[in-house]
Amino acid sequence: MQLNPAHHLDHRLQEIDQQINTALRDIRRNMQELEKASTNGRTSGSSPRKDFSAVLAQTLESEALESETLESETDPGV
Repeated sequence: MQLNPAHHLDHRLQEIDQQINTALRDIRRNMQELEKASTNGRTSGSSPRKDFSAVLAQTLESEALESETLESETDPGV
């Protein structure tokens, strides 16, 4: 049985589309984290100004922990 080349191309295009959507979702999430870290740095007037990289690392770490918590709550196998 021979596969139709158009079917193979369609399947490959769907895979590429999924990869692009995943990458765009990650980029949007990272941009939100950057904005959040930037906003946190500007609004913390009473505390000493933190290095942007420290704020970003802290924000990403807290988001990763929240994400892990949500995944463990939704995955009964964990």
